[in-house]
Amino acid sequence: MKKFYSFLASAVALATSFTASAASVTIIVDNPSAVDIVKSEYKYDDQGNGEYVYTPIVEPVEDVNVVEATDYLYAYVKAKDGFALTSVVLGETEQLRTVPSDNWSFSVDEYTNGAVYVVSTINLEESRTASVEITVDDPSKIRLTRNGSLGGDVALTAGTQTVKFAPEIEGPFSILAKSSTAPIYYVKHNGEDVAMVYGQYKVDVKDGDKIEIAANFPDIDYMVKVIVADDVKGVFSGLYDASNTALDGNLAEGVAVHAGTSLNLRLNTTDYAVDDVIVNGESTKSTYWSGVIDKDYTFEILAHEFGTYTVDFDVDDPSRVEIYNGYSSYGTEKFDIVAGVNTFEFKESNYGSNIYIAATEGNIVKNVRIVNGENESNRSGGTITVNKGDKVYITSAVKEPDTKLIVWVEPAAVSSIKSITFNEYYGSKVFGTIVPEAGVNVFDYCFSDLSMQMNINVNHPNPIPEGYIAWSPYLSYNEADAYQASYFQMSSYSGMADGDILRIFYEQPEKATVSVSAPEALAPSDIAVEVDTRAVSEWSSMSLFKGSEVKIIPSVAVTCSVDGRPVTADSDGCFSFIVTGDHNVVLGMNTTGIDRVEAEGTAPRVIYNLQGIRMANTDNLPAGIYIIDGKKVAVK
Repeated sequence: MKKFYSFLASAVALATSFTASAASVTIIVDNPSAVDIVKSEYKYDDQGNGEYVYTPIVEPVEDVNVVEATDYLYAYVKAKDGFALTSVVLGETEQLRTVPSDNWSFSVDEYTNGAVYVVSTINLEESRTASVEITVDDPSKIRLTRNGSLGGDVALTAGTQTVKFAPEIEGPFSILAKSSTAPIYYVKHNGEDVAMVYGQYKVDVKDGDKIEIAANFPDIDYMVKVIVADDVKGVFSGLYDASNTALDGNLAEGVAVHAGTSLNLRLNTTDYAVDDVIVNGESTKSTYWSGVIDKDYTFEILAHEFGTYTVDFDVDDPSRVEIYNGYSSYGTEKFDIVAGVNTFEFKESNYGSNIYIAATEGNIVKNVRIVNGENESNRSGGTITVNKGDKVYITSAVKEPDTKLIVWVEPAAVSSIKSITFNEYYGSKVFGTIVPEAGVNVFDYCFSDLSMQMNINVNHPNPIPEGYIAWSPYLSYNEADAYQASYFQMSSYSGMADGDILRIFYEQPEKATVSVSAPEALAPSDIAVEVDTRAVSEWSSMSLFKGSEVKIIPSVAVTCSVDGRPVTADSDGCFSFIVTGDHNVVLGMNTTGIDRVEAEGTAPRVIYNLQGIRMANTDNLPAGIYIIDGKKVAVK
């Protein structure tokens, strides 16, 4: 191991000795005889059949290997038979997703240039220090692998044999039938039955364990019966084997079926409601059964012919709601509804009836409540499924904008924009259009209308000159880095919220840092900050685009300076400035104007001086002007 890691320094030096025009990576291997370094190509033979062919790109593999490429290269480190990769480390980061593995892929390009990968391997045969005893009756029907396909298939012989494995690397064992038409009779692990899961048996093995595999079922027959009431005999469509052949004979009396036969039960669910399928006295609450015959089976099918049932729909305002008898509003019956309870009849089915509930133009469905006994669920409209016994309560409202998007447009970009439209993402509906002005534009919309797409319609010259390339704006959402695009997708899934801001720039914008400092005497509630009308909660240090307008909104009397220059308050008492670069904003206590005069002995105990320093809680406060309860007070 010491020798292995000593190659690191030489590998880095070797990697940097190639020409600058080529990209290269270095691969250090603890055992060069354990791996191949290859690339894959898809090749065709004379008959047009294609397959992947692996071609060595490093030959022979050594302790330190430099892979160079003048163009992009995608390649693999592949473990040879009997070996596996246990680690691939870049710096301190493990690159293998599955350990152990039989291969690892890498690329050689500008992004990986200079990378040094350390590959560790294991000799599987030398690591197989544990063993299990496996007994099998017919190995021709069985496939057994160590740890899936990593350790490869294990060759089995009839009878008892010892199979070695690497502890914690090659477990669990997977056992499955080679053919779906010849299932396994049973698998036992240390005498206990192993359940089949998704067509295979997983066995967690330890040194000294015993596994017994019986591929062949006993040469006997079992009786299979099907019980169906005379009035619903049409519900039974048959029991079919793996070759899709229906079981023949008098199933009411019982039919002999050879052990190991796979059967599946088929029922007519188009014309009948299946209430239950009882298998050997056990309810399945299902409309389907499949399995292998390993004992006597009796299937009792409980069903009835489909009838009709009714569902009550309680609607608060029929002018705001539409109800359709189907999955959607297209090509389905629209119910006539009135205010209050509406009762509709449906044909019974095994899966309920689909109903589509939509709002009329200018309205919204606020809630759809489905009640069945003690069970209750709530939806917001769209497709619902109703069943016998359901009662549906629908509440609606007039649609009113409840969310706003601030669209800020850089002055230089205004003349290039014809309009900004907000379109239905999956349809043709237009929710609104803005002819933008420089600075803040506000689009009010209903959050329930999302998803929608904002499209920036660009002005083009007329006629279009030869070689003309249309302008594409730069966009920033919620002050994130700008990117070039002429549309923006608005989606509830992306976390959009009321007051979000989308900025539109003529060209790649620049950012600046705006720092705001305030005296200790100012409580957080005394100051609010907005950037282009959008509230900012963390304002001590802000990364803002140049051209943004910052507005400081005090609730107490303060002074404001930007980069050492005093700023005069607006008529509303707020301070505003445009970001032109990095700015240092300093807020101070306003020393003009005294709210009240108090005797020294009556002064409250939480006191700040005009420098924002909290004073000691003392009855001997010197005379002067202080900030008490957020107001200027003269203490005598």
